[in-house]
Amino acid sequence: MATATTGDLSYSQLKGVWLTAAQGTRYATNAWASLMAAIAEAESSGDPLATNPTDNDGTQTSWGLWQISLGNHEPPAPNWADPVENAKLAIGKLDDQGLSAWGTYDSGAYRAYLSDKTAADLTDIPQGPDAASQGQLTAAATANANCAWSVGSLIPNVDILGFHPLGSLTSICILSKSQARAVLGVLLLGTGGIIALTGATWMLKGAGVALAGPLALAVAPEAAPAVAAAGSARTAAKAPVPT
Repeated sequence: MATATTGDLSYSQLKGVWLTAAQGTRYATNAWASLMAAIAEAESSGDPLATNPTDNDGTQTSWGLWQISLGNHEPPAPNWADPVENAKLAIGKLDDQGLSAWGTYDSGAYRAYLSDKTAADLTDIPQGPDAASQGQLTAAATANANCAWSVGSLIPNVDILGFHPLGSLTSICILSKSQARAVLGVLLLGTGGIIALTGATWMLKGAGVALAGPLALAVAPEAAPAVAAAGSARTAAKAPVPT
C-alpha cells in the first residue's frame, strides 16, 4: 500500500523505500537498506522535498531524499520528490560513482543514524506529490538557485488567508544572479573608465601637456580653486586700465 508523502520519513520508512526501489538488484538487502537509509537521514533528514540550491559552492542543486544532482541546477527527474523514484536515482548514482558520491558517507556523518537492527517498513510506502505540486516545488527550487538576494515572505503564516497571494514560494527574490552580474559589470566598467581617464591625465601631465577648463576639473576636482584663480587673473589682465 502507498500513501502520499507527509513530512519527514522515519529510518524504518527509508529502509522500506530503498528495498522497494532496489528490487531485482544487488542492493536489495538489509545491509544496503540500512546504509542508504542512514545516508538519506544525513543528507536530507528524511525530507523527500529537500533541496539544496547552493550545493558545491552554488554550482548545482541537489534534490530529494538522497540529494541527487546532475552537476547543475536542473532536476534529475520530473518526479524527483517521489521517495521510490529518488531511491532509484540514488541506485544509478551508486552504480556510476560509488558511495563516495555522498559527502556524508566520506565524512562519516551517516554513522549517527545507522541501525541494522531496525526493521524496514514495507507496509506503507510513501508516494510523492501530484504533478502540479511537483512542478511548483521544482519551480521554487530553480528560482532559489537563480536568486542572488531574497527576503522572506511578507505573509509569515499562509493559513491566515488560506492562500498565498505571491505564490507558493517561501521567499521573494529581489535580485537575480543575472541582474547582479549586470550591475557588477556596470560598476566595473565605470570604475575602469575613471581609472583609464586618470591614467591618461597623468600621462599627459608627464609629457608636459597642460589641461585646462572642464577637462581639468573632471580629472582633478581639487584643482578647481587654482583654475578659478587663473581665470580671474586672465580676466583682470584683459580689463581696460581706468584713466
